Parts: sequence; structure tokens; C-alpha cells
Amino acid sequence: MNRTKLICHMMTTLDGKSVGKYEEIHSYPAQLSDYLKIHKRINAHAVIMGRTTYELMSADILQPQLENVEATPIPRKDFFADHHKCEKYVVAIDPSGKLIWTTDQMSLTKDGTYEHIVQILTEQVSDAYLTHLQKIGVSYIFGGKDYLDLHLVLEKLKSCLSIEDALLEGGGILNGSFLQQNLIDEMSLFLVPVVDGGTNAQTIVETLPKYGESFPVEFKLKNIEKLEYGLHLHYGK
Repeated sequence: MNRTKLICHMMTTLDGKSVGKYEEIHSYPAQLSDYLKIHKRINAHAVIMGRTTYELMSADILQPQLENVEATPIPRKDFFADHHKCEKYVVAIDPSGKLIWTTDQMSLTKDGTYEHIVQILTEQVSDAYLTHLQKIGVSYIFGGKDYLDLHLVLEKLKSCLSIEDALLEGGGILNGSFLQQNLIDEMSLFLVPVVDGGTNAQTIVETLPKYGESFPVEFKLKNIEKLEYGLHLHYGK
């Protein structure tokens, strides 16, 4: 395979919700703990999430806006900072360059291990934004001029950073974008014994018509595991 293998790893209610009111129930922290145990056990080389997800979980290492930056024109070429202290990566799908990081690494599992931040951008980002990323040591990859080519993104993650496999952890629209391009190789679902029932709650995979026609993708069950707070369902193509 000439691209990074993609494993969509999500926590979901019985009615398919990944985000909703169920996050307020008393057992949610324990359910999330089980989900993160699976995350660590899969031990992928990288985690891929969208801008909104990173904003929600990383407010402590983001600043609200870009400070005044003196910038000269920067060629739209991929940039790889020194990241030898980190063995793994967190990959942010952020086409317009809205995540203003204050550091080049973060810990998703809060266990003392840190991953190097890699931004996935289009060529429409500003020179000031690229100057900021280079200054703080965040790597970035261009996935297209105006729109992201997700095939190209996964090919570059493998060829440039040797990322063999990655966990795709949403949100639902980002997952749907990869699914519409038939780029999800495995599904790893942590099914919690909760029915959310919310009509506006986000599901684990959502497709938007503007990104192309949606179509069913068939998977085969590989394994079922019972954990204390739910079931881990593992599917392959």
C-alpha cells in the first residue's frame, strides 16, 4: 500500500451517536477511559482529527488569534520540523489554517507521552500563518491548492513521515470525507450501552452532498471484545 493505512476509531452509543447529551451522564468518564485504552493498545503511528475536534480538546495549547507576524512570501512546499523527541504524530486536518498552536507537540492520552503536531493545509493559507508554524516547530503538509486531496494526504504521510497506520478519530464529517473516497481500511468501534436519542447529535460518520455522492461501504467483522463499560467491535474491509 502506497499510503497510510486508516483505522477509524470511534466511541458510539447504541443509536450511533458520537457526540451528544450522553456525554453528561455519570458513567461517561469511565466509558471514555475504556475507549482510550483501546486507542493506546492499537498503537498506531499517528492520530488524524479535524480542526473542530482539536479546538475542543486542546484549548490550553491554542491561542485565539494570530499575533502580528512579519512575513515574506513563502513557497508552498511541505515543511518538516525537528521532531525526533516524539515517536508519533497528531495530524490536524485544517485546510484554511485556523489552529494557532503555541507548541509543536501534545499528549492525547495525558499519560506523559507526546506526539508531534502536523498540519494538513491547502495552499490558500497565509504567509504569516506558515511563518508562525515554522517559528514554533510545527510541521505542515500541503494537500492541494484550493481543496484537500485526501488520497494525496495519506500518500504524503507515508512517503514523507513513514507513517504506516493512523487512527482516524473524527468528527463525523471528516470521517465521512475519508469514507466517500474509500480510504477507511478498518473500523474500530467502542459501543457503549447508552441510547442518546438526540436528533441533532452527531453520528460517527456523516457525508455532505457537496463532497460528492455517498455510497455504502461494506466491512467484515473481525473481532468482538467485552470491556467493563462497553463492547469493542473491530471490522476490516
